[in-house]
Amino acid sequence: MANSTNRPQPSSNAFRRSSAPLPSSKAFSVPDSVNPHWKPSERVLRMKPEQVH
Repeated sequence: MANSTNRPQPSSNAFRRSSAPLPSSKAFSVPDSVNPHWKPSERVLRMKPEQVH
């Protein structure tokens, strides 16, 4: 029985690890720090949000 209670622990740990990649989503919301001298060209500004995605 001790084995069955020991099993879910690593599973919950993996859950925390998979949800850890938050910095990557933060980098998307703050592209200025990643590419300081990047300016959206006229073509990009004219694009529709669906095309940019």
